[in-house]
Order: sequence, then C-alpha cells, then structure tokens
Amino acid sequence: MEKQNGKLKLLHLLRILITESDKDHPVTIGYIINELAQLGISAERKSLYSDFAALKECGYDVKTIRSKDVGYYLEDCPLSYEDAEDFWDMLHAQNIFDEDKVNYLKRKLESCISLNEKKKLRNRIYTTDRVSMKSDNFKRNLDIIHDAVASKKKISFIYADPILTFEETRKKKHTYVVSPYVISCNDGRFFLIAGSEEIEGLSHFYIDRIENIQITKQYATDVRVIAGDLDFDLNCYSKGLFDEYSKVTQSVTLSCDKSILTTVTALFNVSDMKYTGEDRYDVTFEMEITEEFLAWLFVNHSAVKILSPKTLTESMANAAKSIYISYI
Repeated sequence: MEKQNGKLKLLHLLRILITESDKDHPVTIGYIINELAQLGISAERKSLYSDFAALKECGYDVKTIRSKDVGYYLEDCPLSYEDAEDFWDMLHAQNIFDEDKVNYLKRKLESCISLNEKKKLRNRIYTTDRVSMKSDNFKRNLDIIHDAVASKKKISFIYADPILTFEETRKKKHTYVVSPYVISCNDGRFFLIAGSEEIEGLSHFYIDRIENIQITKQYATDVRVIAGDLDFDLNCYSKGLFDEYSKVTQSVTLSCDKSILTTVTALFNVSDMKYTGEDRYDVTFEMEITEEFLAWLFVNHSAVKILSPKTLTESMANAAKSIYISYI
C-alpha cells in the first residue's frame, strides 16, 4: 500500500504542477501537502523534495521561485499560455468546425494549461459569424483527399453542382473521377484543385459539396499533363488564384458557355444565373478586379464574354491592345 501511495503521490504532484501552477502562480509546499491530503495521500516536505528531483531527472523542468513564500511551477508545460492563446484565436477564426466541435476542442485546450490561465483565456470573447458545416463529413473529405494526394491516386465522388439545377433534363448531382492535386482556401471556403478526363484544364470543387468520396485504384494523372504545360507550377497557380490586386469590389456579369460553368461557380460566389439559350448563361457575382482575374478572363476568352461593368470591358480591351502592339 505504501508503494502504491508513493506512485499516486508522484502522479498527483505532476498533475498539480501542470494544471494549478504557472510562472505567475507558483504553488507552495503547504498547498501541495493540503491538496494531496484531500485525496487521502500523506506527504512530508522531505519526500516532496525527492519527488521534485525525480521529476527533474525525467525531464520535467520544475522551477523554484523565492519571494515571501517558496513556490514551484513547471517551466516547460505541454502547452504554454501563449500557445494556448494562438490556438484559441485560431478556433474562433476558422470555419471548418461547427460550434459544438469548437467548444469540444476548447475544453481539450483548457486541460493543457493551469486553472489561472484557463480563467484568463476564457476572457478572450469573440462574436463570430460562423459558417455551419457538417464537420464530421467535411473533415472526412479532407482526410481522404490528403490520403489520395499522398498516394497519388484518383478519387471518385458525387458533386452537388448548382449549375445542373438550371436544366430540368439533367440530374442535380454528378459523379466525377478526378486526379486530386491540392486543397486551397478563400474567404473561409475550402476547395479542391483537381484534373479530370471529362473536363479540359484544372477544375475546382468545394469540399462541402462533395459526397460519397472514395479513393480509386487508378493512379492520378500528372498535373502538367492536365495543364498542358511541362513547366506548370501548381503551387504558384494555387497561391495566385485569389491574390489581391485591387480592393474595389464590383458587380460583374459574364456570358458563359455551359462548358465552363462548373469552374465559374467553383471560383466565384455566384449570386444570380440566367439561361439565355444556345447553351449559354448570364452569371453575376461580386469580384475585386485583379490582375489574376483579368488573366483568367484572357485564358478563357473563348468561353466567357464580359457584359458588365463597362470599366472591366475597357480594361480587357486596353490590355489586349497592349499585348497586340508588343507582338506585331
């Protein structure tokens, strides 16, 4: 019983140091003895000094502070308070998890710091317009995609494509088999950049619209083959998709061929769409007029025509003239 009591004493001592002490709130020998006594464990000062030495030998940096009373705390806790603050802020800033999941992770985070630090951390209060997502399915999609990218395998999934709702003769969902390359994020929305045999060029799929995702036995097609460029740099492409050039947001309306609608709705937050006949749609969305956006319009000029604003049409015309003059 003595031996078991000694083991429990050392474990509880470590717990007290982790959860109830920090640099600003060291615990005294008297406090430790009292806490252990409430658990039915007797302890003497000399035995606690031996326990401190044992913890130091095991790699725990037990520090001593001498002021009015001698106090003890752990210098290298599993998580510093500054680290906890960073993780706490990140949990409030992200849109991956729903509120229940965030609260669960916050409780796990609080278990790694002292009681005084926990009280301080809880004073960091936020008002957040959180996007509600089915966190379990969303995280599962992310995990499977990452596994597929690592193993260089294709994935199959059902995609809830909003474009298809504009044609009553077609289904609202479509099954894709793609080569996954990278996951990117813009304005809190995560999307997959991938290549497909049935769609020319790279495609973009929002993670929260993906259903029934599975890794296939087929090896993924090299991104340079899909892009049609041996010098293609996927990292530069993904980073440049939404780089800011101008902070002025304008309402943009494009006339789009049906073949590019999947890409348009994946890239831009479409607020209105109207079928105009001959397999074309007028699509409206809010957009910052950036160099990257102009470049995208150039690349897809055969499938996309600018309807408004006039300033965007003029910018494209001037850019086209400049390029023409440079090469004649």
